[in-house]
Amino acid sequence: MPQTIHSLSQTDRQLLLGQTIAPTANDDSGSSSLFVALSEGRYEDILRSPAAKAIFGTDLEDGAAVDPSFTPSDLGPYVTDLVLSYIQAQGASAWTEITLIGATCLSAFVQTNWTGPEFSLDPVGLLPRLLAERWKESFTTTAPLVLEEGMDKHEVGRRAYAAHVYLGVKQSEERAQLDRVLLRQLSVDGEDAYSMAPRPMYLYLARLLLVDIPNADADRLAERDMATPMAHWWSARVLLIQQSLLDYPSQTLMDQIIGHFAKVKQSLPPSPASDSAMQSADNTRDSAQT
Repeated sequence: MPQTIHSLSQTDRQLLLGQTIAPTANDDSGSSSLFVALSEGRYEDILRSPAAKAIFGTDLEDGAAVDPSFTPSDLGPYVTDLVLSYIQAQGASAWTEITLIGATCLSAFVQTNWTGPEFSLDPVGLLPRLLAERWKESFTTTAPLVLEEGMDKHEVGRRAYAAHVYLGVKQSEERAQLDRVLLRQLSVDGEDAYSMAPRPMYLYLARLLLVDIPNADADRLAERDMATPMAHWWSARVLLIQQSLLDYPSQTLMDQIIGHFAKVKQSLPPSPASDSAMQSADNTRDSAQT
């Protein structure tokens, strides 16, 4: 049975086009405030929202949150269980919140690795206190950072951040192990993910929420697609960013990206220009045959 892809809503289209979304009067749904915050680039507000805290277990008591033997490899199943519990409690509409949180994790990773400015929230801060303390960023400088005289404030900040992430520093062993495990899980087709990408947890969580959890079950994927058709756009984007971390392109990722964009196309309204071009091509072909 073919899967039904619903059309993008006006709010979906505004977000994907990078337009600021105005708050809607008398709409107190969780997803409405997340749409607004994401369109305004308020990523930390989204990652501190009740929905994000629920699916990452931010406020769980230590005893109920994790086993003392919890390892980086347990992170995926742990978040998956919390996400599925949240959907069961909130209903299928919760997929919209989960998609927006996944898109925010992706945006935080892109801001951290490419666009700047520095994003202050360490991704392990999304997790329960026990894990956040165990895996927090803890740099030990091994070489002083030299700043030229007269350097402007922006350049000082950029150099200081680059030094923290890339140059002359050593991360705590607990955090370094976490990052290694997550980067290994982001490797595809034998191609390793770039080992010095800072805060890979953001990309890992984005992929988990947007790709891995919904695609693990056909019924779950259909439910997600019905609730939020724009998810395929964000799924394609997270896979494109993952592709950019590999030394050589992955055919597996490329096939998945093309598949997601095909689903996005199904959710778009017909293009008048495209329809006109197709009609013109049909007329030309008919004329040639006669």
